[in-house]
Amino acid sequence: MTSRRNIVVEAANLTDVWLATAEHLVAPSVNQLTHFEARLVGFDGSRPDEFPSARRPLDDALRMHGPCDTNATANLIFPESAWAIARARGQSPDEFFAHYHTALMPRLRRQDRRNGGGTYFDRMVAYPTSDGPVNQLAKLLGYWGRGTRRQSAFQVLIYQPTIDLHGRPYMGFPCLDYIAFTREGGRNLVMSAFYASQLIFERAFGNYLGLCRLGAFMAEQMGLTLVQVSCHVGVATLGGEKITKAMVGQVIEKMRVSMRGDIARKAA
Repeated sequence: MTSRRNIVVEAANLTDVWLATAEHLVAPSVNQLTHFEARLVGFDGSRPDEFPSARRPLDDALRMHGPCDTNATANLIFPESAWAIARARGQSPDEFFAHYHTALMPRLRRQDRRNGGGTYFDRMVAYPTSDGPVNQLAKLLGYWGRGTRRQSAFQVLIYQPTIDLHGRPYMGFPCLDYIAFTREGGRNLVMSAFYASQLIFERAFGNYLGLCRLGAFMAEQMGLTLVQVSCHVGVATLGGEKITKAMVGQVIEKMRVSMRGDIARKAA
């Protein structure tokens, strides 16, 4: 297996970040990236810039080859549509967190057995401990509201050793270990996520999208503006054995064609 080490991909557009990452892995001699970082620095307010039409070919391929489209993956990190409904009903963030864990999470487990171990967002709002679940996001926002500015306080854990540390040959959840939020300058928020491993074709775009949505939510609650999301990965691969470089290369080309169409329409 041939690796490329210490690759950093940085772009001001979510689509460009994913494409540049995938193109490293479809190169003829490369099977994985180690100690890899994807860095997004382009935001409109706290929303990530992207080429929306370019995501459609990727979602079409993901629906065909699995496991789910980019939005479904993003929802595991931050359920944006559920938060929009909760806010429209007048719920506070704390009420939304509680509703997700007590009402939505059981439904997600019933709908898909892959959610049996939980979701990333559920680990953030109900981290399992021997003393009961800990709502990490509520604690962070509470610290911020009380004036705490110690940077090391603003991190959330996903990986739980007493549950997740085992020797089984495959573990679909969790690949994301933890997230750190850092205030930069006066009003900016920088977010860093750490993955032990990541499937670039199957999950990465949705991971990036979900992280950006989580960052936008936290920035709004903290009165800051999200300006950067960095995703640090121990080992990045395209996906499972059925995901071939030729197939991913075709998706990349379709996405680039869609991007050129978007650019032409904007210029017209």
